[in-house]
Amino acid sequence: MKLNIVVFTDASIQPLRNHLSKYCTFTTFNIPTYLKWEAYGKDKRIPERVWLKVQAEKIREEFGTTCDGIMFVLSNWEDGSQKLRGIHLASQFAGYETMLVKCRKNFEDTAAHEIKHMLDNLVLEYIKVSITEVLGVTNYDNAVVHHKAHWYDFEYDMDIIWPLVEKAIKVRRLTQQLTMLQKLYALWFQLANPRGEKPFV
Repeated sequence: MKLNIVVFTDASIQPLRNHLSKYCTFTTFNIPTYLKWEAYGKDKRIPERVWLKVQAEKIREEFGTTCDGIMFVLSNWEDGSQKLRGIHLASQFAGYETMLVKCRKNFEDTAAHEIKHMLDNLVLEYIKVSITEVLGVTNYDNAVVHHKAHWYDFEYDMDIIWPLVEKAIKVRRLTQQLTMLQKLYALWFQLANPRGEKPFV
């Protein structure tokens, strides 16, 4: 199975599609080139949190858990005192792993790097396995994602990591199906029991 990443962008992401075609599918939405930015921590800047939250909630309503993460690939990029090419914001917007990437030459390397950040969280949440423990390292981000020799090598340790990710994706998809079944059951019961008796379980 592949990750489904929803990408908001004001540019083409074809290089990213090509780069991670083995691992990801990408659903894209166009956004305005101009965005308002605000401070993030002491030395970074991100698009306004309110705007990010609205986009994430729209995706939650349309995709649910068939979307595994949200990425913003932006040509209108504002740096704080710390110059960055990408930021991983974890799951603070509608529960989605959220990533920001500066659109520039070879941006697909940075995008892949940010996606790799989210894999340990996904695996731990859905199949309760720690990639850190499986790999025998003390910190996944430092030892794997930020390994100096493999900073932009998405394939590094992927022979071990990806089978776990695929299992996590399957469980995540099943939660979407369960949610749909629960909604259908609630609707059926409402139609079948207009007087509102409690459902039989």
